[in-house]
Amino acid sequence: MKMENLASQLKRGISRQFSTGSLKRSLSRQFSRQSSLDPRRNNLRFSFGRQSSLDPIRRRNSQDEMSVPENLDSTMQLLFMASRGDVKGVEDLLNEGIDVNSIDLDGRTALHIAACEGHVEVVKLLLSRNANIDARDRWGSTAAADAKYYGNVEVYEILKARGAKVPKTRKTPMTVANPQEVPEYELNPMELQIRKSDGITK
Repeated sequence: MKMENLASQLKRGISRQFSTGSLKRSLSRQFSRQSSLDPRRNNLRFSFGRQSSLDPIRRRNSQDEMSVPENLDSTMQLLFMASRGDVKGVEDLLNEGIDVNSIDLDGRTALHIAACEGHVEVVKLLLSRNANIDARDRWGSTAAADAKYYGNVEVYEILKARGAKVPKTRKTPMTVANPQEVPEYELNPMELQIRKSDGITK
């Protein structure tokens, strides 16, 4: 009898947590550029905006409208607000006692996220609340490195002026993490459609 009660309670709890509507909403949401992408579970992972500048798998831009999912814990809410550039939302969460240096599964802080997205005011707020300026994510990237990589010059200059260490790296958007993963392509000259007026000569 106890096992039936336990099974019934478990079933009710799961059905509340994963009701058809909430599951459809959570699976249908697409978030712009993130935060975190695990290649082994890339279809169900919640992520924010741009990826770490050292993450080997980065997301493309997406203009989908984002709203705060109902079931996020406080850390994820903070990171989400930082990704949106919502200064008031970030400030409210920090005032509620959320740790400014809270991290996601990839070791990324709100400062990493705001730096990737170029949200100057959020970066200033996080720094005023003693965010760890040199925190590294699981790929070893810092907020300053991410800001520099994504061309967010103003954020990069703010972080640098505050003493952020910028890792020396030769990585560029065209750097290949593993040359064996680069596909080889062969072109058949007969399939190319080139007119003589294109200025191409043999």
